[in-house]
Amino acid sequence: MIKLRSISLYSYNNTTEPSGTITFAGDVGEVQLKLTPETCAKIVEICADQIVTALKQVASQMSVEALGVPTLIEHKKEIEIDNDVPF
Repeated sequence: MIKLRSISLYSYNNTTEPSGTITFAGDVGEVQLKLTPETCAKIVEICADQIVTALKQVASQMSVEALGVPTLIEHKKEIEIDNDVPF
């Protein structure tokens, strides 16, 4: 079985052309291929919606951590501890 192991994109901004690699791994080893700027652009275009969603989630979590706001899980733990008080 051959699996896609990783895709790495480098220098993807407005001033340089993107480049990168794609790695496939199998039972007998792995092969890494260089990606052209055109291929990198296609990969980003295909994944754009998922990239934006993931970045929004990370930014939201970072904002919560920076502001010191308890997450839903932390809040739930606090409630569970308070409910265990016998009075």
